[in-house]
Amino acid sequence: MEDTPPTQETSDDGEFATEESAEETLAASDQASFAGRRWALVFAAVFLLGFVAVGAVQSYSDLSASRARIAELESEIARTQERIDGLKMLNDSLRSDRVLLEYVAREDLGLVRPDEIVLALDERLR
Repeated sequence: MEDTPPTQETSDDGEFATEESAEETLAASDQASFAGRRWALVFAAVFLLGFVAVGAVQSYSDLSASRARIAELESEIARTQERIDGLKMLNDSLRSDRVLLEYVAREDLGLVRPDEIVLALDERLR
């Protein structure tokens, strides 16, 4: 057999007069059409998989960033809770200990008793 395609000649009644019948020509045309559709489906599947892969990578990146932010916020919450607990203890101590209350009032707030004399010193002398 030769690799050259047979020529298609038609007779007077419109029938094919070549080696191939009309059915064989139609089957070959269907096979070519199917091959083209198959490549289109393969291309679409590869494109879709690529699109899904990019989305998955982006989602994983967002998830990792969110987890890091959650860990950071939980650490900040723990530090804030420790500070709250310390302030509650100081509040309880100030309510019950008059000496501590006077110390805080004098040192932190700069308060004095009404009968005390305040001497203001120049900062350069200290």
